[in-house]
Amino acid sequence: MSLLAKRLAEAKVLLADGATGTNLFDMGLMSGDAPELWNDLHPDRIASLQKQFVDAGADIILTNTFGCNARRLMLHNLQSRTHELNRKAAEIARGVVDASGRPVVVAGSVGPTGDLFAPLGPLTEAEAIETFVEQIEGLRDGGADVIWIETMSAIEEMRAAAQAAIRVGMPYTVTASFDTAGRTMMGISPKAMADFAASLEPPPLAFGSNCGVGASDLLASVLEMTEGAQRIPVIAKANAGVPTVHGDHVHYSGTPKLMADYVHLAANAGARIIGGCCGTTPAHLLAMRQALDAHQAGARPGLGAVTAILGALVSPPASEETTTRRASSVSPDAASATGPVARRRGNAQRSSALVIEPLPSKLENRWAPIEILSTEQVERIIGAAFRILSEAGIEIRSQRARDTYRRGGAIVDDETQMVRLGRDVVEAHLAHAPERFVLHARNPSRHLHVGGNVVNFGPVSGAPHVTDLDLGRRYGDIGSFRDMLKVLQGVGTQHWQGGVLVEPVDVPVPLRQLEMYRAHIELSDLVWAARGVGGINAEDAIAMSAIEHQCSIEELARRPTLLTVTNVNSPRRVDEEILDNIITMAAHGQCTVITPFTLMGAMAPVTLAGALTQQTAEALAIAALCQMVRPGTPVVMGAFTSNVDMKTGSPAFGTPEFVNAILASTQLARRLKLPSRTSAANASPVVDAQSTWETGFSLWASIMGHSNLITHTAGWLEGGLSASFEKIIVDAEMLRGWAELLKPIDFTDDDLGIDAIKGVDAGGHFFGSPHTIARFEKAFYRPILSDWTNFENWTDAGARNATMRANDMWKKLRDRYVPPFLDPAITDALDAFTATRREELGFGKDAA
Repeated sequence: MSLLAKRLAEAKVLLADGATGTNLFDMGLMSGDAPELWNDLHPDRIASLQKQFVDAGADIILTNTFGCNARRLMLHNLQSRTHELNRKAAEIARGVVDASGRPVVVAGSVGPTGDLFAPLGPLTEAEAIETFVEQIEGLRDGGADVIWIETMSAIEEMRAAAQAAIRVGMPYTVTASFDTAGRTMMGISPKAMADFAASLEPPPLAFGSNCGVGASDLLASVLEMTEGAQRIPVIAKANAGVPTVHGDHVHYSGTPKLMADYVHLAANAGARIIGGCCGTTPAHLLAMRQALDAHQAGARPGLGAVTAILGALVSPPASEETTTRRASSVSPDAASATGPVARRRGNAQRSSALVIEPLPSKLENRWAPIEILSTEQVERIIGAAFRILSEAGIEIRSQRARDTYRRGGAIVDDETQMVRLGRDVVEAHLAHAPERFVLHARNPSRHLHVGGNVVNFGPVSGAPHVTDLDLGRRYGDIGSFRDMLKVLQGVGTQHWQGGVLVEPVDVPVPLRQLEMYRAHIELSDLVWAARGVGGINAEDAIAMSAIEHQCSIEELARRPTLLTVTNVNSPRRVDEEILDNIITMAAHGQCTVITPFTLMGAMAPVTLAGALTQQTAEALAIAALCQMVRPGTPVVMGAFTSNVDMKTGSPAFGTPEFVNAILASTQLARRLKLPSRTSAANASPVVDAQSTWETGFSLWASIMGHSNLITHTAGWLEGGLSASFEKIIVDAEMLRGWAELLKPIDFTDDDLGIDAIKGVDAGGHFFGSPHTIARFEKAFYRPILSDWTNFENWTDAGARNATMRANDMWKKLRDRYVPPFLDPAITDALDAFTATRREELGFGKDAA
């Protein structure tokens, strides 16, 4: 006899534990993280929660494995660890129980796969069984006493999970969630659930209801399941009240007193196992234990008694009577928390709510570019730029670069350091520059595709200061640099991870590039950028990238991995340090993003046409140089033209002038057959409305102009003087929204929904429609930061604005960071390289 069967034979009612997911959120889990990974990363936290439940009096505790099947773990690229994570979860629970000295049942939690069964979805019964078998074998090997199949909606999936448990030789229980007008999302009634449980052979040790939309609704399903003689014990595991959403936090309305009342009602309704689900804390469970110990059997309650004590039904059965009752008795807040959409928000562990998945590595712009210049205007600007290059020239403060220009056909005056370039010379060299190219990431799925209609987002770069709400504005340091990389990796909105995110002033200048490059390699698996000044910085980047990619420097040139974003000392001057960097990168086949610093009225003419002429001339001169160094090396035409405050000289961004400059610059780059770079910049000193609208305008222009590399899309503040952790999160919301907008719109006959519209009665709802059920999990964009609650609930939750919520989120991302895989051989090679370089630079291995 299994332990659960024995305990059921000994006790009239057993107490199951409370929530796992919602309690883990309070312990630091972030929406979008895999809770099951905590079995490996934070077993102490899982054990702590389970011990609190045992100490509160639980007779049954569930393992942290609700979504630990391969199909759900695939969302986090953890499918290969299915058996391991389930085994570890069961071992954690087994350790807690064995230390308690009580016969507490370890129940291996098994939730849905997240896929619909054929023909509505891709999952076959055989595939589902194999998926569940793999999970259950891990739970068995870790010491689970029983398999706890829960929160199911479809008979087919319940049957597959039960068959898997039987095949593995494990006793099992099964519960469903009756959260859609008294039925499961797939239309199963509580009576049908009871009939199904009785049909299984061998039967489950218990069956029943869990989760749902409130304790009253759950007890309504229990009452229906226990109407007749029931030989199989019934489970009641209700949420602690009704969920309401506050930003990325879900609050449950149920108090410990309400859950104690629920225990008495559930016991009198005939439930043999009573527990709590979402929102149920150890404090709730202690009150439930005390209520159960003091319980005296009473009359079987009717639905009226249940709702009088626990509150009105949130999602009553759809009938004329209950429709009227629902309209009069359910508050707007409660109504907003019902149905499939609310379940995605309210039950974050039991769904894919607020999953922070990376943006597509190849984000394509499906719209035609906005072009503000006429063909004549484009040609006039380009013609004027070539006149500047041939008649006035550009000051090149590097003998090495001037010699290269001379060999390439330019007219060079070494005394004045001026280089003049004819249009024919520039165009001949530009003919070798690729319109499209790929920079290779360590993670092959994250290669950087540059050119055409592909849009790429990159983070803040070059900021001397770092800022956040907790520590304020301060000089950058390597710790903040590394934390910023962790947050960027976690939020998943960047296509390359930048270069000098923030200047680490605590690291000696000669060593800074080594520390920054190492951080890029260790903490992310995207393409990264070399510092854009100095040949040594470029050489170290190339050497370390070759180590990262486990290839020679020669092979790296044939398969580029790096970019450098560098400037012209506008007007018409490029200094030696910048030129050394450009020539070194170009000689090794790596990408140069050349960006003239043309602020109108300061370093360029005050007119848009004049600034664009100068910007184009300066960019063309450096693009031609790259091709003279190595024909075919990738180069990007950058744009940073904007206006200044004519009262103070301070640069302005996100202005109408900046928007026009971006749109015109991308149009000019397309005409010249070069990929383009722009910026999502702002000039606000803090994360506020100004920083958001200026970034929003800049981002709109960059995307609608078809910029290929958009820099400063995450964290840029104060005109580039500060990198803000909160701004990374605010920007991420905008970037994710844009990525959603750029997706093609489905428009099939089925999408028109004619049959779905005809299939719903006038005045009805579409929550239970097969058309909705087949799509609801991915029907709408889910923001990560927005708060859609009403004013009263927002105030009750602390009146936290977006910046305050962003502060919480970036710290969760930092603390929940999981590093990407890095071959230990790469780490060893980096150790050796950096030790050698430190010695060469005169710092030695122990230098700070």
